[in-house]
Amino acid sequence: MYGVWFTDTLLGGPDDIKPGMLIITVDIHEVEAEPYEEINSGSGYRAFNIPADIVTQFALNFPTVYSDCGIYKITNP
Repeated sequence: MYGVWFTDTLLGGPDDIKPGMLIITVDIHEVEAEPYEEINSGSGYRAFNIPADIVTQFALNFPTVYSDCGIYKITNP
């Protein structure tokens, strides 16, 4: 079974995206994601390693990442 790693915030900026990496957003119900949450105390963000067969039940979006006055933002198509 393959998983997809998600965070609840954008980590890094566009320069941190390496060849072959994709930014994906998904509106997934918290009750579906919570069982796959990783414990990262003090990290400042929540992370999840959700099985691909669960993720693909929801609409995937492939946003554009851009910087506005030094603040990184994402836009969904």
